[in-house]
Amino acid sequence: MGGVFDPVHFGHIKPALELLARPQISQVRLMPCRVHPDKGEAGAGARHRLQMLELVAGAGLVVDGRELEHDGVSYTADTLGRLRDEVGGEQPIAFVAGQDTAAKMHTWKCAARLPALAHLIVLARPDCGDCQLPAAWRRTEDLAALAASPAGCAYRAHNRQFAASSGAIRAMIGRREQPRYLLPGAVWNYICRHRLYGWNEPRDV
Repeated sequence: MGGVFDPVHFGHIKPALELLARPQISQVRLMPCRVHPDKGEAGAGARHRLQMLELVAGAGLVVDGRELEHDGVSYTADTLGRLRDEVGGEQPIAFVAGQDTAAKMHTWKCAARLPALAHLIVLARPDCGDCQLPAAWRRTEDLAALAASPAGCAYRAHNRQFAASSGAIRAMIGRREQPRYLLPGAVWNYICRHRLYGWNEPRDV
């Protein structure tokens, strides 16, 4: 599961934990990018975003910081290519994306390579309507099909939807509101401790 994670929140964590509840999935890697191709520089630096992810890791939820090791824009095709070289040609890999992201994947760098590198798991997102699967992958309603082959299948996850976004959280912080119900307490404490996103403790009136 790639993303900026700026910051990580329940909209990231809960779907990942739902996937881990499925016997076909042994691990979900959270892979923060250094620079998003569309969003540019993150509000928090790479070290802070990585450490916030480490606060939510455990029990199959793993932080993979490989994209932070490379300068410049992070491209999924490059990352999946390196991961495929690392695990070999037979290991099943699935790239997890929200349906809003999946709808734009055909415009990505080296998009035609992606189905040969990994499966695709599309997460339902609030306010996105029907979950459409990209045509480049072989569609399946059986998650076991992803475990039976290395790459090339697309699966629609029927996950619970949690309305949260990193942008909304940063906007709340900018208004001096506490978004504590949208992210784990340990992550919020980290934001407060390091005064990320311009947060300052509100004064008593």
